[in-house]
Amino acid sequence: KKLHQELAMAQEEQKSLNGVVERCLAKMEMDSRERPFLVDKRMVTQMLAAYLEQSNHPKAQHEILTKMADLLGFSTSEREQVGLSQKRKGPLSDDPANLSDLTDRFV
Repeated sequence: KKLHQELAMAQEEQKSLNGVVERCLAKMEMDSRERPFLVDKRMVTQMLAAYLEQSNHPKAQHEILTKMADLLGFSTSEREQVGLSQKRKGPLSDDPANLSDLTDRFV
């Protein structure tokens, strides 16, 4: 009889632990689905501080703001709202100085 009681108690404990494990797995799965949308607050704080420190350097501010927009996943309209509507200049932009600089480096 004592063995039956111990078995019953062990089975109840197993059910309880299985429930805990199931809840933990569900939470981990939910967290993993949210992960792509999470941003490190420390990084945003550092970027914001760097942006504010560059008040006399608009080009540097623009670079920092662009990086923040990328990090935070801004939409096109959100980028326009904060003044990032200009297209980025790539290495092959129409600027002749850039093209000649690239040509010089290539040759």
